[in-house]
This record gives sequence, structure tokens and C-alpha cells, in this order.
Amino acid sequence: MSVSLFRRLVPAVIAVAMTVAATLAPAVSQAASTTTASTARTVTWSGWSELPGAGRTPDGPAVASYRSSQYVVVRGSDNHIYLNRFRSGSWSGWSEVPGGGQTLARPAAVSYAGSLQIFVRGTDSKIYVNRMNALGAWSGWAEVPGGGLTTSGPTATVYHHALYLFVRGTDNKLYVNRQVQGSWSGWSEVPGGGLTPDSPVATVFADRLYLIVRGTNDHIYRNAFDGTSWTGWAELPGGGLTPSAPGASAYAGALRVFVRGTDNKIYVNSFRLGTWSGWSEVPGAGLTLSGPAAGRFGGALSVFVRGTDDGIYRNRLVIT
Repeated sequence: MSVSLFRRLVPAVIAVAMTVAATLAPAVSQAASTTTASTARTVTWSGWSELPGAGRTPDGPAVASYRSSQYVVVRGSDNHIYLNRFRSGSWSGWSEVPGGGQTLARPAAVSYAGSLQIFVRGTDSKIYVNRMNALGAWSGWAEVPGGGLTTSGPTATVYHHALYLFVRGTDNKLYVNRQVQGSWSGWSEVPGGGLTPDSPVATVFADRLYLIVRGTNDHIYRNAFDGTSWTGWAELPGGGLTPSAPGASAYAGALRVFVRGTDNKIYVNSFRLGTWSGWSEVPGAGLTLSGPAAGRFGGALSVFVRGTDDGIYRNRLVIT
């Protein structure tokens, strides 16, 4: 893990490479609704629909909620970083994150310390952050202190009032850098000796921080932190396999992990009351070529994927 400045030599004006997408394959589906008798809950999926703005990405998306809006952030087909904002039932369309940054992997996004923070792997494999404040002003791209390097996209979450940033190191081990009140801890290895060939995902559920990864054998593993110690790595029950990074979010009393299956379909495994549901396909017959992302907003859980046409799609889960 080494240090240097973020430098990019690009023309002053580059045409935005977010172009019109075709349809998700298979075609966009209708809403699916089921009722679980044992819990008297209705589970409704909206079906897959493309985000307005005709954006394209060669990688998985990221999602975060900030000041009554949900933001989806992607690497564009020109390697610049773009976002689309959802507020009051409508999308803003895609716009480039100011600062001229570029990335070679999926970004990460999180709300922390009164700002929307976007983290990326730079074209030099260092880790950079750009912050948007409540007035909509961006800080510009700056290297995250500690001199880390990564060959995949980072992930970030907030736990016990601190920001935790995780990356895959150049040795495929997992590293964490913790920020509290503007100060970074520096990079240290996540205990447990885990390895991954892809981006990790971090989320919080039942007062624990969960770090979830694709293992080097394509199985899915998790390591949980209770504020003092890590549990160590354990495979998610169900025998799932994925060729990409996972996505995860807590919603409706369960931790829900989403993956791209080896058949490019999207699957979910839910953890509730100490028990995993096992892997099942997300309704809607969607396909993806990258890892999914998931985030809560407005009483629902939205799952976002890169379609097989490189467009960005959403399937929304509501449990009542």
C-alpha cells in the first residue's frame, strides 16, 4: 500500500459517453407479488425497469441515500464517474461528478458527516474520495490518506458514528481504513485471512458491520464486526456461486445479500433471526454481467444492476 498524488492528463472537454441503452435481457418484467402466510406479509417486486437518462456502464453500480434523495453512481463507458438522483418520485438523469476523476472499477457511495461521499479506484489504482455538501458543492478528488492500492472498486459504510472504507489489496487480502471526525486510521488488514478477486461490500445489520465478499473459489463469504472483534470468515449457507462482487442491504428486519449467478441471473439470500433463507432468484427474470447493488429508500429496498446491454436497471422490493 503506497502513496502519491492523483493525476490525470485528459482534454478539457470530453463528450459524455452515456448513450441510449436498449432493453434488459430478458425484457422488462411486470410486478410480482406474493403473500407469506406464516408472517402475514405481502412481498411485492416492481420488476426491472431502466433508469431514465439512457446511461451506460461497463461495471456494477453503487447506491446511497443523502438528504431525502437516493443517488445511483456508476463508472461511465469513458471511465468518468456519473450519478443519477431520485427524489420525489423522479430521476434527475445522468450527470458527471465534478472534478474530472476517472476509475477502472465500480465506485462506492455513502452518506457521512453531512456529505455524500464517493470513493473510487483511480487509474493509478490508488483510492480517491469526492464529497458533496448540503449546498451541492463538491470538494474535488483527493487521495484517501494511508497510501492504499486496490485493483477493484472500494466499499464504504457507517458504523457506530465512524466511516469504514474497505478495499481488496493488490495481494487480494481485505483492508480497512476508518474515519472519525475527519481523521483516518490508515490501512490495516481485516482479521481472518480472507482473500477475494473482486470488490467487497459492507453493510450494517442488527448492530453489526458485515463485510461480504466473493471468495477465490467463487463462493460467497461474510465476516462480522461487533465494534470490538471480527467473527472470522464463514461461507453463506446455500452453496451459492458468483463470478462478480456481491451487493447487500438490511431491509424489513433481514440482511439481504444479492449476487450475479453463474447463469447471469440475480439471486438473493436473506438472514433473519440467525437463519439464512438460501439462494432464490429475484423475480423479474433480469440478467446482469456485473455485481448488483442494493439500498433502502422511501420504505422500499431497491436493487440496481448493469443490464446485458450496459444500461442501468432497478427492481424495487416492498414488504408490507
